[in-house]
Amino acid sequence: MRASNNKSTSTHIRFFITFFLGLVTTGCSAGQTLDNTEESNLLSKKVLEATSIYGARIEWCDAQILKYPGVKFDLNRLKSLGATRTESITAVSFISFNNYYECERKERHNFAFLLATLKNLQVELNVATDSIERIQSLAVYPSSKEIKLEIDYLKLSAEKRAYYESVLGTQPFDLMTVLESNELLRP
Repeated sequence: MRASNNKSTSTHIRFFITFFLGLVTTGCSAGQTLDNTEESNLLSKKVLEATSIYGARIEWCDAQILKYPGVKFDLNRLKSLGATRTESITAVSFISFNNYYECERKERHNFAFLLATLKNLQVELNVATDSIERIQSLAVYPSSKEIKLEIDYLKLSAEKRAYYESVLGTQPFDLMTVLESNELLRP
């Protein structure tokens, strides 16, 4: 669900995932008993696999951004809808965020499930809670700004949302490029 700056966000996510995996694999092997070694090894392997798949999907979604054709809104249509500049910025921002999220949703959910499993078993497997919470916060859950953006978007009329969605489509795109090409960055 991170589309406001996809390139730096995906790099940021990959950095923290790599850092986190170091903590998980170290934490899962330190202080183990013979009873939970197999469980922690299996879970660590699954987390590593899910991380690799999620990272590959992020890269694929980033590549889709480069293939996105530039779009221009029909100014007459926007006027007939009574759309303001602020509404247009909100719509473009939310749809950019949402399209990126939808692109990597399946892989994100699988990764989130494994993180939640790890957190659930943290005491048994001797995994530090703060490392799991940090990566969940960064890579899995939406920020309060993203939730507010969705609320603002949903306040637009259904007709306005339908127009923006029809023009922008469902493919991930670069937010700034679309805002610039539609002259939405200048007051």
